[in-house]
Amino acid sequence: MKKIEKQVEKVTKETVITYEASDGRIFKSEEECKKYEETAKKMVIYNRIQQNLIGKTNIYDLFGEGSQDEVVEIYRIDSLEIVELLRQYISLTMGVKEAKNIITNDMIGKDIILCWNYDLGWCWTHESIDDLCNNIRKSYMSIISNFTKNQQGEVK
Repeated sequence: MKKIEKQVEKVTKETVITYEASDGRIFKSEEECKKYEETAKKMVIYNRIQQNLIGKTNIYDLFGEGSQDEVVEIYRIDSLEIVELLRQYISLTMGVKEAKNIITNDMIGKDIILCWNYDLGWCWTHESIDDLCNNIRKSYMSIISNFTKNQQGEVK
């Protein structure tokens, strides 16, 4: 028997899958890449609407009660482009498909009050400070009216 030693070079080919974001950044998982691009898109939109942000506070500072964790943003809507950007901003922030029922085309030319709950999971708008005051006044009057009707109709 004869012993033979040979040096054999083994070449192993491995396929590595990576995901490239639109700005060239590389990620190991599709999920990480999507999350990064969504955040980047949100930041671009947010930066573009900042020129129309005319005030920012919280619910407590606006009403003197409520949560300091609930954000209030006041935007001047001066064009259809701002309407679209605000819709995209709200959609991305809340994780919903669209926000056409929150920001409407008839808000162009108005200063709107955009109120967010504490975890930015949902929001609501008022088309103006007058709109907000009228909604409060209407609710107030309804409460009084219903209470008065109940007091007159029931013996306690």
